[in-house]
Amino acid sequence: MAYDYIEEVAAYIRVSTQEQKLHGISLDAQVEKLTTYAQNNNMKIVEWYKDEGVSGRKLIKKRPELQRMIQDAEKRRFKRIIFIKLDRFFRSVAEYHECMKRIDPVVWTTTEEKYDLSTAQGRMLVNMKLTIAEMEADMAGERVNIVNEYKLSTGQPLTGSVPFCYKIAKGEDGRKRIVKDPEMEEITEDILAHFQMHQSIHKTVLYINAKYTLKIMYKTISNLLHNEMLCGEYKGNPNYIAEPYMDRDAFDRMQQMITRNDKVNTRNREYIFGGLVRCPKCGNIMRGTTHHNKRDNGKTYIYKMYRCSRWAVARTCSYNKVVNENTLEKLMLTNIERYFEDEKVKAEEIQDSDAFKIPKKNIEDIHDRIDRLNYSWQTGKIRKVEQYEKDYAELMKQLEQAEAEQAEVVVKDFSKIEAILHTGWRELYNALDDEHKRAFWRSFVDRIEVDWMGKEKEIKRVTFF
Repeated sequence: MAYDYIEEVAAYIRVSTQEQKLHGISLDAQVEKLTTYAQNNNMKIVEWYKDEGVSGRKLIKKRPELQRMIQDAEKRRFKRIIFIKLDRFFRSVAEYHECMKRIDPVVWTTTEEKYDLSTAQGRMLVNMKLTIAEMEADMAGERVNIVNEYKLSTGQPLTGSVPFCYKIAKGEDGRKRIVKDPEMEEITEDILAHFQMHQSIHKTVLYINAKYTLKIMYKTISNLLHNEMLCGEYKGNPNYIAEPYMDRDAFDRMQQMITRNDKVNTRNREYIFGGLVRCPKCGNIMRGTTHHNKRDNGKTYIYKMYRCSRWAVARTCSYNKVVNENTLEKLMLTNIERYFEDEKVKAEEIQDSDAFKIPKKNIEDIHDRIDRLNYSWQTGKIRKVEQYEKDYAELMKQLEQAEAEQAEVVVKDFSKIEAILHTGWRELYNALDDEHKRAFWRSFVDRIEVDWMGKEKEIKRVTFF
């Protein structure tokens, strides 16, 4: 008795999040079409490969199910791949041809389109379709970028851009806005306060999870501390969020704390000047290390030191001196008030100089004009892309020029430091352990420039926040 040959095939389906939202191209719809096609063409689907929420422009290495299918094709698990349309498979000419090299001699078939790869004309048609799909994807990306720029300028949230301390809510005007999440506000304030006190992300994670019985990951809190939304800004819009947790100066200061955080802290030792001491040769942060000295009495004494890591690791700096922490601490305690007074005098000299005069430029007016231009494009009042791009480029040029001409000089507020260095601070300092001494210095000192040459131990300058 004769019977029809049943071909074993693989079925590949893909849909991006945007496509599913706008056009309803769901995975289920593709499954139904491919199942019906296989049944009507004597095919048996031996494996399904489903890339959900993945763009056709993504590289092969970023499409996990496509990678798995290519590996199975190389093992000859099937001789044919079926999918509904070519743009479900690829939207990139280069990635398509890379895939074809790897799966050869496996062939493919679309259920909704017809291609004949055995002819030069058929192969040219495939390349043309891929080129058009790639161009459409580029144009769609440009449209999305324009919409996103408008949303950014008007403070509207972008998909996936909100950290856990905020949520999206509708304002009185009906537009969506990013506001503080009441359920996370207290925890967020606690995170910020604890980190700024102890300047350790690791310790902050342990503290928050223990206090609130949570399981927040290190990376989550690290990402939050780096996120400029905390000060109300996002991607160039300084007023993106109406409810910031801190101002810009406090945020920048926190970034300095993170950057200068001393990574070398073996055996849980606290280096009280960690992240503050700078190499006099290259300006790099001098990292904490230890020196062990065994005395004649048999006891081993451990001294905490600072050395330039560029010299210690790769010899890319010539400064091979080490700075003893005890000596440095004595110099700081003896001279800190004098260093502070010197800093105040320099700041006053700058404030009295001609460089402090800030040219008046109406930057806010240019921002308003950009907002109006984006709104006109969004609402269809400007219909030609060329006109929008020309006007936008001109305004951005004016903005860049205005900002370049605005020579701002920041006035330092020394009142907080004066409050710290009040009468009796030395007695309080002497009662602190190393962890809190570290927090003390970091609360108002930005950097310590040293010159440790031979017997001469000198602090060249202390810079304050």
